[in-house]
Amino acid sequence: MEFSSRPLTIYPSSIRINLTWGNPILISINLPVFSVKGESYMVYLVFMVTEDVLGTLMARWVWKKGVERYHSAN
Repeated sequence: MEFSSRPLTIYPSSIRINLTWGNPILISINLPVFSVKGESYMVYLVFMVTEDVLGTLMARWVWKKGVERYHSAN
């Protein structure tokens, strides 16, 4: 099975739903509303940046583990 054609299928459904619908909707709706209302949205901004950094670190870790386990077909 080629995971590159269906990358979301390798994750459990709870993670897929959260990363596909939960976080993007919360950030894309709440952050602009808070900024227009003049309320403090720094908590959401810090959350978004933290989530980006942690996601990047996790992706790099998974990539390195995959490269370590890779065996050429040749």
